This record gives sequence, structure tokens and C-alpha cells, in this order.
Amino acid sequence: MLLNIFIAVIILLIVLITVIWYMSNKNEKNLIEAQERVDLIKLNKTQKLIDDLKDVQQTGASLRSYEKQKQTYQNIADEIIPSINEDIKLIQENNSSFKIISSHNKIKKQFQIIDNVKAQLNETNTNLASLAESTKINASQNDSLQNKYQKIRKQLLTKSFVYGPAASSLEAELVEVEQLFDKEKALTESGDHLEAKNLLEDIKKKTDIIDYQMKKTEPLYQDLIDTFPGQIEEIEHVYNKMKAQKFAFNEPGIEDGVMQVTNAIGSAKEKLGVFDFSSVEIDNKAIAIEIDQLYDLLESESNAKIKVTKQSNPVFEFLQHAQRQNEVLVTDLEKVDRNYVLLNDELDTARNFKKQIFNLSENYEDIAEKISKSSVIYSKVLSEYEKITSELTKIEEKQRQIHNDVQEMFDGERVARVSIKTFRNDMKKQKNIVDQMRLRGLPKSYLDYFKMVATEIDRLQDKLSQDKINIDDISKQLIIVQEDLNNLDQKTKELIYDVRISERAIQYANRYINNDENINAASIEARRLYDQRFEYNEAFKTIATALEVIEPGSIERLKASMDD
Repeated sequence: MLLNIFIAVIILLIVLITVIWYMSNKNEKNLIEAQERVDLIKLNKTQKLIDDLKDVQQTGASLRSYEKQKQTYQNIADEIIPSINEDIKLIQENNSSFKIISSHNKIKKQFQIIDNVKAQLNETNTNLASLAESTKINASQNDSLQNKYQKIRKQLLTKSFVYGPAASSLEAELVEVEQLFDKEKALTESGDHLEAKNLLEDIKKKTDIIDYQMKKTEPLYQDLIDTFPGQIEEIEHVYNKMKAQKFAFNEPGIEDGVMQVTNAIGSAKEKLGVFDFSSVEIDNKAIAIEIDQLYDLLESESNAKIKVTKQSNPVFEFLQHAQRQNEVLVTDLEKVDRNYVLLNDELDTARNFKKQIFNLSENYEDIAEKISKSSVIYSKVLSEYEKITSELTKIEEKQRQIHNDVQEMFDGERVARVSIKTFRNDMKKQKNIVDQMRLRGLPKSYLDYFKMVATEIDRLQDKLSQDKINIDDISKQLIIVQEDLNNLDQKTKELIYDVRISERAIQYANRYINNDENINAASIEARRLYDQRFEYNEAFKTIATALEVIEPGSIERLKASMDD
């Protein structure tokens, strides 16, 4: 048991010694690294920057910045770095005395201090370099800005007229820039280079703004002072010339439009004087559109006059042509009305067209008189001419339709007369066909239908012989008569068939009349119907019924023989 404890203690001591040796060795390496970092800190660069600026005259913010950077450097060089070196030595002694954990913590703190020193020194170097550079940059930037300022000033002095109401504002801004230059010069001479640098940045912003304002102002003012007024002058010149040529315009006219544009130009100039570029750009676009509309109005009226001049004679000739056409149509319809029934008020319609044409002619004459005696709005005249032409075209089309309808009446009459002749010939043919059969008589139904068709044809003839013919009614009656004739033709064919089939059936039944009472009785009845009543179809049905009883299928064979 004691042996195990002894062995455990020995092992623990070995582990402890090993850990102590490891940490001590690691601390030693970190101390070496910390010393190397301290040795790498370059103080000479900062010292040189301080020495370079020592003989430069400085005041104000520049001097305060220089003294602050110098103090920071001296504190690092004279106090902080020597203190770090002493601390590293002390930590090395403690580490050798096995104060391992405290040494480890102090080494970490030294690393943080070294990093802070390096950061402070870098910031100091940057500030000193910026201070040294500012003196050089200020001089260069001052020259550049002076050149730009002089260039802008010269342009404004020699071409102030191109900036109009904005010129005085631009001059006031240049005075402000000049005052800033004077202030910057005083700061530089006194050694306050940082404040001078800030002032130069303000001067640059100011000159950039002025340069932008001049570049924006010139083209906008050019439109307001030159382009637009020139266009307005041209519009007024053309307008006065057109007025002398008896042009008139719709309200609001050219004069109102010119006044509106002139007022808009004045308003835009005022806005340009305070550099309200966005509003001026919007106004200029609106002015350009209004001017284009004035040009369009002048051009529209000029073109309208050209068209009116070209269309005047054609419209007049169209009116004359329409009048002649209407006179002929009315005369023709009056004649037609004596002999024909006009169902669609064609004559009244044609007479109404005469009134319409007369009104259109009066309108044309009124326009012609106005053109010859006073100023007119030619676009309205052109619209009236187009309206007259449109109305005449519609009237002409309707008159043509009436003429066609009348022509169709004449054609309908000719067709009717030819049709009646054809119908009568068809009736004769039907009669001849029946007569050729030399029958003793005809069925009453057939005779009645034949007479009905004949009466219809006579009625048609009467209608065509009237003083006033109704072609519409006659045309409808023609269709009915044609259908009845077709039916009569079919009835004639059926009559011929019934006569022939009944004759054959009666003859065929003769072979049975001596041997069969039913056949004999049926034959006698069929003969009576055939010879006395002339009901040939009934005669066939009577004998056919009896034959089918005594000889089934005999009737079908008879019918088949009729087709051969």
C-alpha cells in the first residue's frame, strides 16, 4: 500500500516538473518574441517626420496637430518602450524563479501594450505625413482651383449675356469663392495648413457647383432667349401673312397661343434666375410642345386651303351630277308610278333626296360666298366639303338602288308575261296528253284541279292587264301557279297510270269471271266505276282486291309489267 502511494507521488512530481518545464520554456520563447517586436518598432521614421516639420511655419489646427503627434511620439520613445524593456527583463527573472503563471499573464499584457504602441505610432506617422503632405497638396490644389476659378470668371464676364437672369447670381457666387480664396491664403500664410485644406475643399465644391450651374443654364437660356422667340417671331409672321390672305382660326387661336407661350417664357426665365433647373426643363418642354401645336395649326389651315381649292370644283360637279340624276330618277318614277305599284315609297324617297341635294347645294353656295367675301376657317370648310361629298355618295348609292329595283320590276313584268305563255302551253300539253287517251270522261277531282290552275293563269293575266301592275304580288302568284302546274303534271301522270293499270286488271280478271262469283261481281263494279263514274283508281282497287284473293301476287306482276 505504501509502495503504491510512493509510486503515485513520484509520478505526480514527474508530471508537475514536466509541466513547469514546458510552461517555463514557452514563456521564455514568448519573451524573446516580445523583445523582437519591441526591437522592430521603428522610431527613426517618426523622428524624421517630426524633424522635417520642425522648420515649417504652423499655426492653429496644424500646430495643434503637430504638437499632439510629437508628444505622442516622445511618450512612446522616452517612457513606454523603456518601460516595456524593463518589464520584459523582470518577467524573465520571475520566469527563471518558477513564477510561471504570473509570468504568463504579464507576457500577454506586454503583447497588448506592444500592439497598442505600434498602432499609436502608425497613427502618428500617418497624421504627420498628412500634415507634411497637406502643405504640398494645398499649394497644388490652390493653383488648380485658381485656374478653374479664373476660367469661370472670364467666361462669365465675357459671355454674361448667355446666362440671362442667372448671371447676377453666378457673379455673387464667384464673389463668395474669391472671399474663400482670401481666407485660405491667410490661413496658409499663418501656417494653419489643415484649416486651409478644409477651406480648399469648400472652394472646390463651390466652383464645381458654379460650373454645373453655368453648363445647365446656357442651353436652357438659349432656348428661352433665342430658339423660342425666333420660332414665335416666325409664327407671328406667317400668321399675319395668312390673315392677309383671309385665313381664320378656331378659338383659342394663334394670338392667344403666342401670348401663352410668351408668358411661359417669362416665368421660366425667373425660375432660371434661381437655378430651378428641373422646373425650367419641364417648362421648356411644355413651351416646345405648345409652339409645335401652333406650327401644326398654321400648317393644318394652309393644307386645308389647298385641299379646299382642289375640291371646290369636284364638289360642285358632284352636286350638279346628283341633281341631274335625281331629276331623271324622279321623272322616271313618276312615269313608273302611273303603271306600277311602288311598294317602298320610292317616289317619295327620290323627292326627299331632291330636297337634301338642294340643302347641300345651298350650304356649298354659302361657303363659296364666305370664301369670296370674308375670312374663313379652311379646316371647317374642308370638313363641310367632306360632309357634302359623304352625303351625296350615300344619296347616289340609294338612288342607284331605287333604279335597280325599278329595273327589276320591268324584268319581273317580262318574266311574268313569258311565264304566262309558258303556263298556257303547259296546260295545252296536259290537255293533249289526256285527249289522246280518248277517255269517256275524267275524274271530277282532276277536272276541278285543272280548272283551278287555268283560273289562276287567267287571274295572273288579268293582273298584268291592270292599269297599275303590282309586280310583287304577281311574282308571288307566279310561284304558286308554277307549283300548281307541277302538281297537275303529276296528277296527269297518275291518271294515265290508273287508266292503264285498271284496264289490264279488268282484262286479267276475265279468266275467272265464269268460275268465281266474287270476281264476276268485282269485275262488274270495276267496269261501272271505269265507264260511268270515271274513277279509274277506284276501279283498279276494286278488281285488284278480288284478284289478290283468288290469285295472290297477280297485282304485283301486273304492276311490274307496266314498267316494262
